[in-house]
Amino acid sequence: MSLAAGTFQKLATKLVTDTFGGFQKTLTMRTPVLPVAVGSDPTYTDEVGTAIPLALDYKMFESQMIEIGDFLLVTNAAQWTTDPDTAGIELVFNGETLSIIQVEKDADNAAYFIKVRKK
Repeated sequence: MSLAAGTFQKLATKLVTDTFGGFQKTLTMRTPVLPVAVGSDPTYTDEVGTAIPLALDYKMFESQMIEIGDFLLVTNAAQWTTDPDTAGIELVFNGETLSIIQVEKDADNAAYFIKVRKK
């Protein structure tokens, strides 16, 4: 039996908001507003949602991309209009500014799995 498209989106929403809701923390995706005047600080458009932090599997540290201290954020894709895979997106999670290392999403576009590093 296969799942119909959209089924996993409903399941992801339930898992992230209900089942594991106690682990959620605030995630802000910041998109720089272009163009930025030379010599001035960029301005951002912020979108606020939630994400759940997870530790990365130690096997991933064999990769040159992942370092000790990096971690994974899981967030329900339905809550975002911002695509975290877009260049220049900055994340603020639980008050800390993060750099995006890699973004993956499932086949049903239900959840984003974002590998991040503290700036």
